[in-house]
Amino acid sequence: MIPSPTSSFSSEELAELTECIERANELLLSLASDRGSENLRSIQEEFKKLSNSYVLVKLKCKENCIEPIQGKMIDAGLDFIILETEVKNVVFIPFQRILLVKHIDTEITSRQLSNELINIDSRLRYSLMLHFGEVVSKSPFLLNLFFGLKLYQLIESYIGCFVYVRAENIEKEQEGKLYKVNPHRIELDISEKVVDVDFDELCYLEIEREKLGKDNLQYYDSLKRNK
Repeated sequence: MIPSPTSSFSSEELAELTECIERANELLLSLASDRGSENLRSIQEEFKKLSNSYVLVKLKCKENCIEPIQGKMIDAGLDFIILETEVKNVVFIPFQRILLVKHIDTEITSRQLSNELINIDSRLRYSLMLHFGEVVSKSPFLLNLFFGLKLYQLIESYIGCFVYVRAENIEKEQEGKLYKVNPHRIELDISEKVVDVDFDELCYLEIEREKLGKDNLQYYDSLKRNK
């Protein structure tokens, strides 16, 4: 495979990235018949290998393909991926909604980011060494990074935050506050009206970066750039 003249990846890096994306896409196809924990874990591991890569994700919602979402792959949980958008918002996309993932080449590569931030912040490293349980337990992002979480487990920490949601039972993207979360559904407060969204119907959920919490972002940003 020969990269384009403007590609920021070498031939070997591009081939490895392409192979990883192909494996992830193949595994996603198997979700229709196998949603067991082993298969979900395999998909998660493939997506984790794409961390800091820029991707375009094609989604299916209400039997139709909706506008693709693109951004930097931040991480993957047990049943979802996390993208950082151009405006630095964070988008959570369930595996079951992903039709296809494609790589987008940019001038800023994961290799360049890693070189700039090769060392984890010394204060974070010290805190993790001495108080691992206390530090990690305060950050859902770190819990997912080290142990893996399901989507409901991660976003329940953001009850009260302003979110954007697209779902099967909602005609278009809605804005509101995340009101409640349980293993089966979320509840949104939209103009003082509570709207239920089952996780089986959720297409994506987006949270504004400044709403995520300073501590969570500080810990997570320091680690995600140094994987």
